[in-house]
Amino acid sequence: MRILTINYEYPPLGGGGGVAHKVLVDEWKRHHEVTLITTRGKGQRFSEYMHGIRVYRAPCFRRTASVPEVYSLALFLITPILWLLWLKIKRKKIDVINAQFAIPSGVIGIIAKYLFHVPCIVSIHGGDIYDPSKKVSPHLYWYTRWLVSWVLSHADRIIAQSHNTAQNAKAYYRFTQEIDIVPLPLAPAEPTQSQDDVDAPAYTFISIGRLVARKGFDYLIDAFARIHATRPDTTLCIIGRGPQEAELRARIVEKNLSSCAWIRTDVDDVLKYQLLRRASCYVLSSLHEGYGIVLQEAMNAGLPIVATNNGGQTDFLIHRKNALLCSPKDVDQLARCMQEMIEHPDFQQEAVARYAETLRSFEPERVARKTIELFSHL
Repeated sequence: MRILTINYEYPPLGGGGGVAHKVLVDEWKRHHEVTLITTRGKGQRFSEYMHGIRVYRAPCFRRTASVPEVYSLALFLITPILWLLWLKIKRKKIDVINAQFAIPSGVIGIIAKYLFHVPCIVSIHGGDIYDPSKKVSPHLYWYTRWLVSWVLSHADRIIAQSHNTAQNAKAYYRFTQEIDIVPLPLAPAEPTQSQDDVDAPAYTFISIGRLVARKGFDYLIDAFARIHATRPDTTLCIIGRGPQEAELRARIVEKNLSSCAWIRTDVDDVLKYQLLRRASCYVLSSLHEGYGIVLQEAMNAGLPIVATNNGGQTDFLIHRKNALLCSPKDVDQLARCMQEMIEHPDFQQEAVARYAETLRSFEPERVARKTIELFSHL
């Protein structure tokens, strides 16, 4: 099968959705021909054959790798059309199109559908249709609601990574057709060992994500301050980059937590997994998550989880079965769950023991097979 896949952010640009897409592409290319259109980052080539796939990059003048600017998203509604025309001129054979994110990639996917006369499957991830922390969330304005609705209605199939994302598509865009639920894949990291992995005397909470309002790190810092006041043997590690970095660092200083709470912006994948294995508990404080790849990574590292209950994470996290869940923006609830996790090591062990079956559903080969079956059906 010849697959054209479109994603405005693809590693090293972007966050979890891009990372999961790369895992899928790596599986697809084993048995199929894959062509990718994505954003061009600073210093990257416009076109290259990379790791077994042909990559075309559209210029969008994106300045940061972690968080896209609004103008770069808008440009991705236009500039990739030049590559589509190039592929048309070159008479590139395409069997199916997959667009990751309803906007902006989905718009290009639908244009490609009619240009090449082949089916288009749109994968929606959460923030591309609904983000309660953003003033520019697509569901808030009539013109972005119209654009998302246009994409959804013209796609031949919609894939959502969680039931919550599918429900939001129906609630905010009046989409009535069937939506296929396919979880995001997780590529387990190769085990590594360091001296730091062996000695971790403190009870360490860890959280990973872009330093943006939706991740709720300000609530996490406030909750940790309450925990640390009674448990001075606790520490907090936040890993990520983003526009809220200075604000969050100032909050740590304001709460007198400089000696026990840190923000790490210099972490690669190897160090990230080392820090996860050193930690005692993973905390997700997000206002909303379309899915939560970081939770998959925490489960893979064998960490008990405290998380908010608004989003796709509720597909695989069940309160008091394999996690402790609380309401977003509720510092009291979050602190109580973190305290409870410290005080009940038996529950931690029971929760982690239940991860194995869930992790099998995230296996890249299994997830890729589901998507290929949908492509083949069309």
